[in-house]
Amino acid sequence: MPGPVIPTPEEIAYMLSRPDDSLVPNIIACCVICMTAATIFIGLRLWSRKIVRGRLQLDVSDWFAVTAWIMYIPYSVCLALITRYGGGKHIVYVTDPRMLGILTIVDECLYVTTLALLKFSILSLYRKVFGSSVVFYRFSWVVTAMVAEWLLQVLIATNLQCIPIEASWDLNVKGTCINYGVEALVAYIINISTDLVILSMPIPIVLKLNASKSQKRRLVISFAAGGSACIVSLVQLSYITNLGSSADASWTVIPSAMLADVEIMIAFLATSIATYRPLYRFIFKDSNPTKYGYSANSESANYGGYKRNQYGTKVQVGTGVTNSISNHSRHGITVTDHIELTRHDNVRGSWVRVHDEPAPFPAHHHTGKGNIGPFVEN
Repeated sequence: MPGPVIPTPEEIAYMLSRPDDSLVPNIIACCVICMTAATIFIGLRLWSRKIVRGRLQLDVSDWFAVTAWIMYIPYSVCLALITRYGGGKHIVYVTDPRMLGILTIVDECLYVTTLALLKFSILSLYRKVFGSSVVFYRFSWVVTAMVAEWLLQVLIATNLQCIPIEASWDLNVKGTCINYGVEALVAYIINISTDLVILSMPIPIVLKLNASKSQKRRLVISFAAGGSACIVSLVQLSYITNLGSSADASWTVIPSAMLADVEIMIAFLATSIATYRPLYRFIFKDSNPTKYGYSANSESANYGGYKRNQYGTKVQVGTGVTNSISNHSRHGITVTDHIELTRHDNVRGSWVRVHDEPAPFPAHHHTGKGNIGPFVEN
């Protein structure tokens, strides 16, 4: 069965003749840039959520994205750490094959877990925005199951590529290994296929929206931004075939590893860009989010032009004054800076506003004490 490949004497001589070959600076730069960009993307997402809801309140899609970011940080750290043990150099210069092998396996597990969580995030967002369609809602769960199966498949294949696992990096250990290159190729094809399905899912619904062509176009582009991650995955396919078949794995797999880092970074942007519209309006159009219907305790979801119904509420607040609420099909609170202090008297069981002039009611009709309180309107 396939396993570690022993380099030929010619390959060893070639590698020994090139001691200065190193991809270490490339790996470090890639990790720092991608990790910083991904952190910015997730930070902007959380900021946008805070603008909409008045406080940092996350929904299911946000929790998936945040969890993916938590998994992504150790992925980038492990990718950078392989340089300490020979990663980014020719195999003859590897200082610790065991640590290099362990970090590689951990990295592959974190990579697929992060991508799966980001797929779960965008699917959860789809269900929230387009969940009124029963067919779409059910199909989104089918795709979620496909992604979960893909995640489980890769995790099992990665951790059981050789039995015992030491045989995957130690030529002196006898074991049974799968053709990991073929397994990785199948996994990448499934990865790209699910990405294409997820990207195309909202398009039919968007085209049916009662909106202008420009709004529909912006919305489609917003949700289709993940296509850039698919392009990176397609480029990776040219390197995947080398997995498990190269005698210089510490050198030949590095381009694929860096592309995987770039793919995850772009995936963070692709899954978060649809949530940036409130942030864009807040920064570039008006610093007051309530102007666009956003309030502290009620969310008006607006994803690239897809806008849910907004409901206002009139609230009267005061000591001894009965609240007056205008009810619609749903409740909410609209924040306003229009506050007026008024005085009310209880006349014959009804609260009547007292104007600046003396009240025209007889004194014996007054049955209560004056009450002062703010009156808050829409």
